[in-house]
Amino acid sequence: MAVSRIVQLAQIIASSTSLIDDHLRANSLSQPSFEINGPVEPIQKSDEKIENARTDVVAATIELRQLLEGPTKLLLPEVITLPYRIDYGGVVLIHVAKLFSSCSNIPV
Repeated sequence: MAVSRIVQLAQIIASSTSLIDDHLRANSLSQPSFEINGPVEPIQKSDEKIENARTDVVAATIELRQLLEGPTKLLLPEVITLPYRIDYGGVVLIHVAKLFSSCSNIPV
């Protein structure tokens, strides 16, 4: 039986992420992070192989998300709907809010 597209995408994400992680560990580089002391460039000292892996992860992640959310969600604009769903933008917003203690400045 043929492997489904969503499984293929998950395998691409896993294998390419593993290459990136191996590169970071082998070169004693920081892991990508939104922490205040995290690296500005998430993948340092990369070569063509690592850049291709990064591109593959990002592309496969986008396609997998779009497939799992369906065509209607693909056509509608992205909105951060906290607290029901935290997506990439939501995670960054939470870190920024915590960093600058801005949560206490929001009227309820």
